[in-house]
Amino acid sequence: MKKKLIALLAVVAVCAWAPLSPLFHTTAHASPDHQAKGDVLKQTIKLAKEGKAVNSGSFRLGSKKSSIISQWGKPESQDQFTLNYEKRKIAFGLNEQGTVHSLFTKDAKLLSVTHDDVAQKLGKPFASDAGAGQYYESYHAGINKVTFQWTRMANPNGELELSSVKIERAH
Repeated sequence: MKKKLIALLAVVAVCAWAPLSPLFHTTAHASPDHQAKGDVLKQTIKLAKEGKAVNSGSFRLGSKKSSIISQWGKPESQDQFTLNYEKRKIAFGLNEQGTVHSLFTKDAKLLSVTHDDVAQKLGKPFASDAGAGQYYESYHAGINKVTFQWTRMANPNGELELSSVKIERAH
């Protein structure tokens, strides 16, 4: 009788524990989405250290306007100081000599990153500024800086949404 009672209690314990076990099971793995956002932030900082941006290809800070147009063709829009390749989600800011002094990327993978993702992965920015519904946060990347431009204009509840990322020399 005692053995039957112990066996019955063991079965009841297993049956009661099994449905609850996922609640106690933890892993150190991040979700695939969180991991992908972390990867694109790492890639952004790595490229910025080289003077490049996501989608800038081989072009970097210091590249010549003529080289970009020679390899990529005429941009969708341009003025004296900007080459905007909208389909490639990249724009090059130019100085008076036609040399790239800044890059702006609007890559979809990067724009899906949240303000919390950036704060968790990159920590506290070395500089921040706000104005006209925009919020800017800058991080060091070697001798360069990466500035995340956030806006509250697109979201009805006022959440920050990433609108572009700028790479330029840190001063």
